[in-house]
Amino acid sequence: ENNLELTAARKLAAVSHLFKKRHGDRYMIWNLSELEYDTAVMDDQVLTFKFPGSPAPPLGLIIRILLSIESWLQADPRNVAILHCLTGKGRTSCVLAAFLCWTGECGFHTTTEALVYIAACKRCPLEALTIPSQRRYLSYFSNMLDGIRPHRPPVILKRVVMNLAPSMEQVPISKAVGLVVSDDSPTFEPLPTVGNDGKATSDDENATKVNESPVDMVGCAPYLQIFKGGRLLFTTCTTSSKNRTNNDEIPWCVSRTGGAQQRSFTFAVDAVVQGDILLRCRHMT
Repeated sequence: ENNLELTAARKLAAVSHLFKKRHGDRYMIWNLSELEYDTAVMDDQVLTFKFPGSPAPPLGLIIRILLSIESWLQADPRNVAILHCLTGKGRTSCVLAAFLCWTGECGFHTTTEALVYIAACKRCPLEALTIPSQRRYLSYFSNMLDGIRPHRPPVILKRVVMNLAPSMEQVPISKAVGLVVSDDSPTFEPLPTVGNDGKATSDDENATKVNESPVDMVGCAPYLQIFKGGRLLFTTCTTSSKNRTNNDEIPWCVSRTGGAQQRSFTFAVDAVVQGDILLRCRHMT
């Protein structure tokens, strides 16, 4: 049975055999998956492009990818370009849609039209093929094709406001924060703790009593990351969950208490940013 086990190496060898049988040495592979593998079995016909933290390549990198694909295909009409990511969906489809619009030879005027075509070929709904941030990023690429360039002068990003906290899981009452104080200077404000008698306790009581009553309070423990060119520039999370102390613990933000929704909350940034950047908000589990 062990001899018949489909290991990663055996799968890679099978794919290589298929490519060589169909295309000989006329194929080139673009690896967008962030995973490295033995390219020798593919006769080193693999180009690896990494952009960690990003759902789609940064604008500068995507131009390099498109130019390399275009150069390979123009070198010989028999050449074949093969693209893959981890799932064969999001990143692959983004680059393919950008390339179809980049060449201008397939009649696609927008990346959305190209994505719809790719989704039809894959027999997959567009919403399952890409995530909203990938489709938004392709719209930036379309703008660039129309002559709109990213903002070049550096600016100071003061804050990032999230209008509503995602409902990720039940919020520990002792860690719940959320309500903003004012629209001009929104900050986190502790929510009252519910005691065993079902009544809200005072601040002094909060420090000594532990909530034991089930409360319909859901939210998330969010932190912000800013990337540029695949490199992390800024994060509000400075320590891992294992090493975090009570003083630097990420606050839990309530999105719903009972049937009522809470207001927006803010990440203080005060960082200098420039050009093409990626903002990502994650939930600390």
